[in-house]
Amino acid sequence: MLLIDAALLLSGSVASTVSGIEATDDSLDVRARTLPVTVSPTDRFRSVGLRLSVRDCETASDWEPTDRPFTITWRDEFDRVHTDGAGDFGRSTADSLLRFVDTVCDSP
Repeated sequence: MLLIDAALLLSGSVASTVSGIEATDDSLDVRARTLPVTVSPTDRFRSVGLRLSVRDCETASDWEPTDRPFTITWRDEFDRVHTDGAGDFGRSTADSLLRFVDTVCDSP
């Protein structure tokens, strides 16, 4: 299991409550701690912890750092539900994810 300290950033102009973060495919099991969490124009950043486990090594091994490997689900202040691609992170986090997948999938 890999633990990642992540941040949610509101890029819109209305408050949104994030209710889920999941993998875009079956390669990873993603568990987000501290959800739901609300971000707003006056509180644009919120911390969230992610716990990742590899489910499918073949698919996970094809992952590239430029991929957006997560989907994020949220409800805006008008009660509309949205789902988008997510997973923008720095090089060090991308390298950690790649090493994690390699270590898990190369283990007997």
